[in-house]
Amino acid sequence: MPELVLLALLVVTLPLAAWTIGFVYAFFNRRLPSWYDKLATGAVGGSLAISIYMMVAYVILGSSEGIQEAATWSMNWFTIGDVTGDVANARPFILDFDVAVDNITVIMFTVVSIVAFLVHLYSQSYMEHEDRYPRFFFYLSLFTFSMLACVCTSNLLMLFIFWELVGVCSYFLIGFFIKKRSAGDAAKKAFVTNRIGDACFMGGIFLIYSVLSEYWPAEGVLSFEKIWESVGLLGASAGPWIGHETELTIAGLLIFMGCVTKSAQFPLHIWLPDAMEGPTPVSALIHAATMVVAGVYMIVRMFPLMAGEGYLSGDYFSSPTLMVIALTGGITALFAGTIALAQTDLKKGLAYSTCSQLGYMVLAVGVGSIGAAMFHLFTHAFFKACLFLGSGSVIHSVHSQEMEDMGGLRHKMPKTHLTFLISCLAIAGTPFLSGFMSKEAILGQAAAFGVFKGAWWAWAPFALGGITAFLTAFYMFRLYWLTFWGKPGNQEKYDHAHESPWKMTVPLQVLAVLAVIAAGFATPVKPEYTGGHWFQDRVNDQTIVNNLMTRDAATVEAKAAFATQAVHMVHHHDAVETQGSVPAVVEEFHHDFHAVHYPLLFGSLVAVVFGIFGSMYFFVKKRGTDFVAKIPPLVEYRRVLQNLYFVDWFYCNRVVPTFKDAAEATLRFDQRVVDGIVNGAARLGRDLCWFAGQIDKYVVDGAVNGAGTLALACGTMFRGMVNGRIQDYVKFTAVCMGVLFLWVLATG
Repeated sequence: MPELVLLALLVVTLPLAAWTIGFVYAFFNRRLPSWYDKLATGAVGGSLAISIYMMVAYVILGSSEGIQEAATWSMNWFTIGDVTGDVANARPFILDFDVAVDNITVIMFTVVSIVAFLVHLYSQSYMEHEDRYPRFFFYLSLFTFSMLACVCTSNLLMLFIFWELVGVCSYFLIGFFIKKRSAGDAAKKAFVTNRIGDACFMGGIFLIYSVLSEYWPAEGVLSFEKIWESVGLLGASAGPWIGHETELTIAGLLIFMGCVTKSAQFPLHIWLPDAMEGPTPVSALIHAATMVVAGVYMIVRMFPLMAGEGYLSGDYFSSPTLMVIALTGGITALFAGTIALAQTDLKKGLAYSTCSQLGYMVLAVGVGSIGAAMFHLFTHAFFKACLFLGSGSVIHSVHSQEMEDMGGLRHKMPKTHLTFLISCLAIAGTPFLSGFMSKEAILGQAAAFGVFKGAWWAWAPFALGGITAFLTAFYMFRLYWLTFWGKPGNQEKYDHAHESPWKMTVPLQVLAVLAVIAAGFATPVKPEYTGGHWFQDRVNDQTIVNNLMTRDAATVEAKAAFATQAVHMVHHHDAVETQGSVPAVVEEFHHDFHAVHYPLLFGSLVAVVFGIFGSMYFFVKKRGTDFVAKIPPLVEYRRVLQNLYFVDWFYCNRVVPTFKDAAEATLRFDQRVVDGIVNGAARLGRDLCWFAGQIDKYVVDGAVNGAGTLALACGTMFRGMVNGRIQDYVKFTAVCMGVLFLWVLATG
């Protein structure tokens, strides 16, 4: 077993071991131990230490491209059917537990373990007075294991299994406050909504398996390697997808639907804001940095499948699946960003901000850059977790989530205020902070996509993302000004406000530092890799193919062209040197990207400045002035935003009643028609049985019994004739002879 695989399995199993110990203890003692929080935190701390070691030793300092060849390991989980080929047309089902450790795996390990450890530490103070305190850490351990396993496996079906386990854990954690009805409703809403996308996800897996298993009948065809190899063969005009191009598009869209629900994309985003009913540490862990980005991680892994035939040639900009992904992400980013403008609940505002930033990541995948998507996932995890934990610190202090009760808290909570400010600057895209680099990568790719395609509709992703960039700075600093500046909204709550204990402020400070440095840093081995280059050089779809796509003779030529494509590495420091050695479509896109690069930097800076200082004018200098009331159309639009564009209303008052009526109609049909047919058939069967019983009783049994009675009567009659008297025998003989004589005379 390769060392990287062994380390990865240790990262995954440490939280599982903590959960197992808690389970066994609770099984025998009917309760969790009081020291379980320390066990769970220590286990995640061990995962964090190993993850950081892997990140530094293998990804950052290993080489200029990190892990150049993924470490893989596979174990057969179970097999159904014949694998020997002795049975004609045998198509056995083979499920392997596949593990692949590459740059993306290690980066996701680092993100998940850092945030999970800090949330565990933070929760020891935030949740210490809760009745079910040990159980909270019990759920956190299982969730952390599930999420780490989800990014460790390289088998699509195994990923789906851990994906579902993550969803179950989120249900437990969102509904942790079992005495709070709204928390239970939010947990059920999240669980049911995610079932829609998960059903589609499963359908996509079935479709992929049905096509690939015909081509490779006796192999584990749901591994990432086999899926990517099938796409590579399609690029070489061979393989299982030849003649099944429509099924390939459908499979990509079905897989993407899993991302739509898990990553809260429009129109199935409705569960995420309600999930804020859970404890604030849950919001930071699940709804900022881990579970909600599982969907983005999944479509990054499945990018070759969604790019389709043009993947290896670099000409995948006309992929219908990717265009749907780009538009979905752009619409979600703008849609959620506008709603955040009207939120008065601090956590709800951050929830819609999360939806918007997830839209950015999905948009990046749609316009062809998994590097930009993962880069924003990486940076967003730290500053958004810091914002959620900062909001928890404020809520813990003022005992309210409404910003109307806040104001002026920067004097009372200096550490929370400073970390919240740094994170707001980062998410707004302020230069020299992490969010600036990752957003610029996404918007640059989207702008180059618009220039490259030339059509007006191709500019839609960039337009949606560009407007959202301004809104992000505006609504995030609206939250900041209303919470920490101005006069207190509630003097009593302000008087009792205080800074949180160290177990809550230390995680905030660590995350704030990461929000500053996560975009890039110089390494002692390769000092030229600064800014976003260190990430882009290590996370790109070229690395995925070189590391994990199975070497097949039919793909050698296509992959040779792929290896020099600058389109897959638009930020690469050596990209200019590849000019003239790449396909024309790649070279053209690379030129377009650099044409928009510097104007985009200036535009991003302008958006940040106007967003921050515009919000400062409205919510600090003119705080309390209702500018919207002076403009009737804006009053109506604010009502629309406050009602969340009536999307929830539409679901609650149109979709849910429709399905409820359909369910009731189905119930009535079942009771009156299906049950009527079944019960009628039963009654008919009963009546036929009764009739058959009567026939049996009176006809069949009657005939049998009658024959017996007749035989008995005849026996009784003839028995009197056998009495031993010779005279009677002669008499009977004479009579019988006489009767016989008369019969002969009568018949001639």
